[in-house]
Amino acid sequence: MSKPILMQFPLKGEWYSPNTPGSKIPSHGTNRYGTRYAYDFIQVDWTRKGWPAYRVSMMQYLIKGAALEDYYCWGERVYAPCDGMVVVAEDGYAEKKKQIY
Repeated sequence: MSKPILMQFPLKGEWYSPNTPGSKIPSHGTNRYGTRYAYDFIQVDWTRKGWPAYRVSMMQYLIKGAALEDYYCWGERVYAPCDGMVVVAEDGYAEKKKQIY
């Protein structure tokens, strides 16, 4: 390449990354589906016990899980990390209703 591509972080504000390739590779326990070097980014309430990333109680989270809409980062904007051209955009894929870990 004759000219480097400058990349910027695609999120604004404070984010926490609990699973990264810096802690283990593969970062998500598998080399499948593009997750070998994957990062998770979440927003956390540092004032709550256990630093939860969601608006439900710990008991509800452990028993029923949390809906995606209950996470603090739900609905936050994601920005393009560099200049480019959108070739294809699709919508309408179903989201998982609960996240249980």
